Amino acid sequence: GGEEDAEVKADAGPSHYSSGPVALPMSPEEKMMQVRNYAESHSIRLDDQCAKKLSRLPWFRAKDLIDEVLLGGRDRQGVRNPSRYLNNRVEKLTVPLGVEQGIAMELAVSLGVVLNNDALDELASIPRKESHAIIRELAKGSHGSDPMSYVMEEVYKCREYFKSLTNDENDDFEVQ
Repeated sequence: GGEEDAEVKADAGPSHYSSGPVALPMSPEEKMMQVRNYAESHSIRLDDQCAKKLSRLPWFRAKDLIDEVLLGGRDRQGVRNPSRYLNNRVEKLTVPLGVEQGIAMELAVSLGVVLNNDALDELASIPRKESHAIIRELAKGSHGSDPMSYVMEEVYKCREYFKSLTNDENDDFEVQ
């Protein structure tokens, strides 16, 4: 009934979330799927490690590297093991962290929080204000010995919250 709806709206999301619709960047999983789908559409199967490394690159660069495999590698002689070839190419590029990952890392380090690249990738997939709130919570030290699960859980909640805002907004445009 009406009371349940009121409870749901009251618990729409933590107070540190931005208000209004936000265009979220792709999550790390969505980026991996984009890379994997593109490769598979060209009959190239990538192992998980390779898909993950490619997903950390800007999309145009990952796509170019997959296209390079299709053309037979740098020397155009053919590529027997696409995952190994791509892993080596990505490592040679030595891509630094993305801008958002770098900003999150600076804040984390300044607060004494240690985060790995996976956690930084997750935090980069939500608005900066929210990722900084999560890092500040971690700095308080009340989240046990597994900061990664806390980050994953909070990023998931945040993304779901923003998706619900987008869905609510789209509901307004339904044709009666």
